Amino acid sequence: MSFSVNNRSAAATTTTQQTASTADTSKMESVKDLLSGGSFKMGVDGTSDFNAVSDAFKRFSDGNSADGYALMAEGLGKDFKGKMLASVEKKMDAWLKENPNATPAKVAEKAKSLLMNETVMFQTMKNTITQMANDAISRMRDTFEG
Repeated sequence: MSFSVNNRSAAATTTTQQTASTADTSKMESVKDLLSGGSFKMGVDGTSDFNAVSDAFKRFSDGNSADGYALMAEGLGKDFKGKMLASVEKKMDAWLKENPNATPAKVAEKAKSLLMNETVMFQTMKNTITQMANDAISRMRDTFEG
């Protein structure tokens, strides 16, 4: 929705309540179920395939975006994907323990933020390390060939 005030266009801001209501939380588990056994475990690692990661994300996040986050995790490669999944698991475990009465919408909101932040952080790390390795190889090649 947008409107004009004094010939200036303005768009309505989206609140957390508005975005939470559009989240598909139908496949999500309750906080109690997610913490069964004493801690939150996703049950996936760096060797897990796309479908397993997507299904794991749907247990605690918005079903509409779980496939997208799983696809982003796949793009990290086995090693970085494993580290990202372990980081998400650890941080989500801590948050769920601090918020035992959280609604599915709140859990989905936290999961969305956490999945985005962790995926971007590990993608940046991977790109930085790859670039540093390429630069080092290039310098060595110049040293020995030039």
